Amino acid sequence: MKRAIRHEHYIQCLDNYIGDRVSITSMRSFNHEVYVFEQTKVGLCAIDDKRYILEDGRQTYAYGHYRIKPVEQIPHSK
Repeated sequence: MKRAIRHEHYIQCLDNYIGDRVSITSMRSFNHEVYVFEQTKVGLCAIDDKRYILEDGRQTYAYGHYRIKPVEQIPHSK
């Protein structure tokens, strides 16, 4: 995976919101028998659900950062 992903892929992912999947092959043993597995995993993703993404789409803040403007509360209807 390290050899497959280049800087251009990061830029393309950020600019076009295109995700990338990577195939990974691994060997594992269960009950003294060796198996080969091939998995498909997410390599790159433009959507980061653990960070607050700014309007430019590139800069982020951690949730709770003092520069994030609070969202106005919607009053509850009774």
